Amino acid sequence: MKKSVLMALAIPFLLLAFVGCSKDDAEKSDLKVRFKVLNAKGEETSVFKHGEDILFELTVMNEGEKPVEAWKIIDLRDVFHVYTSDGKDMGKPWDEIFDPFYVMRYIPAHGDFNWLCSWLEKKNFFVQKRPRTALPVGDYVARFNVTLENKHMVECKVDFKVE
Repeated sequence: MKKSVLMALAIPFLLLAFVGCSKDDAEKSDLKVRFKVLNAKGEETSVFKHGEDILFELTVMNEGEKPVEAWKIIDLRDVFHVYTSDGKDMGKPWDEIFDPFYVMRYIPAHGDFNWLCSWLEKKNFFVQKRPRTALPVGDYVARFNVTLENKHMVECKVDFKVE
């Protein structure tokens, strides 16, 4: 009898332990994530002319009342990774990242963290890079993950085209 009661009580807890985070977790978070691609004029677009530079912009906004430790939520090892539409790895717009969190360890309450990185030019002092060639004509996706403070992972993904 005791075993039956214990099993009846344990099953719901075991089920909860194996259920993944829901989409609602991102909505409950004080952090909002925005990822977009821009042309050289700083305009959001999804179509680029061959040879035109592509700017990748990540913004994490803290709408909460407390500062958030930026290094705990943003794993920069894969940020702005570009693939062809059929999955071929085209690389990232940088070779090495200097720790941007040395400058900004915390995203302040009601503040944001903004990172802009160019495919062709070295426009960001957070990165070291070898010269890049323009992406060939084709369809692409840039994607990476950001983990919110509630441990929910958000995929940042943008489809774009080079004509």
